[in-house]
Amino acid sequence: MLGFLAAGLLLGPLGAGAVTVGGTYNFTTGAGMTLGAPTNPVTGSFTISFDNSASITDSTLGFTLNSINILTGAAGYTYDQTNDRLFVGGLLNTVQTAPLAAGNVTDWRLRIDSFSSAPVFFLFQYTQAGTAGRWGTETGSLAKVPEPGSLALLGLGLMGLGLTRRKSA
Repeated sequence: MLGFLAAGLLLGPLGAGAVTVGGTYNFTTGAGMTLGAPTNPVTGSFTISFDNSASITDSTLGFTLNSINILTGAAGYTYDQTNDRLFVGGLLNTVQTAPLAAGNVTDWRLRIDSFSSAPVFFLFQYTQAGTAGRWGTETGSLAKVPEPGSLALLGLGLMGLGLTRRKSA
């Protein structure tokens, strides 16, 4: 018995460091969008799940763009593990980690800092075919959508509190 416990303690740390992060996120750009933007605010939603133990470049694995109210083609993500930054965006050439160049193309990017711990909206930029502009903002919001299981657990907890209060009355 103690042998199994000792083996578990020795082998346990081998899997440490690899953490699957993700969920469904809604985002909205703020009032600071560059003047003349064809769509303002930009709103969208994506679902993502990945292992944050290493950087990932131009991936669509575990990623779904649920909605966005601007023109877009294929979308994916790049994860910078060193700085814990997630870049979500169009895959025109690559998910851009540098500012988008203005031009006659349709592309976009959303930068989220501290993604694994406390995700923060940092920057949104987009370009649109048929225009020569680039629009962006550093103001916006990002919200993780609660999972149905979490909501069910909260509901059960509230129901339990109600029953205990009813019994004591």
